[in-house]
Amino acid sequence: MMKYKATLGGKWWTYTDNESIDLRQDHLGVLPATVKLIDSDTVEFETELDYQIGQKVSIGGYPTGKRNFKIMEVSITNHPVYENAKIIEKEQIDGN
Repeated sequence: MMKYKATLGGKWWTYTDNESIDLRQDHLGVLPATVKLIDSDTVEFETELDYQIGQKVSIGGYPTGKRNFKIMEVSITNHPVYENAKIIEKEQIDGN
């Protein structure tokens, strides 16, 4: 199992209402992962999938006023909207 931390690009103050946040590939099918919002520009996710530091990500959800954005998904993609939206940390969290 791997643990990742990703920045979301710095444009929005993201939030969630304790609903689950999906991890997706190119905003399509849901990938097996647990995702949580750490702060308004950072998520952490755990998955068996292997990604590299620097892998680009994007967010899905909707704006709720000014710079606020309700996050519903984080998507692994090679075509992010924001240049700084990417995986910044990777850590193995089990003995495999």
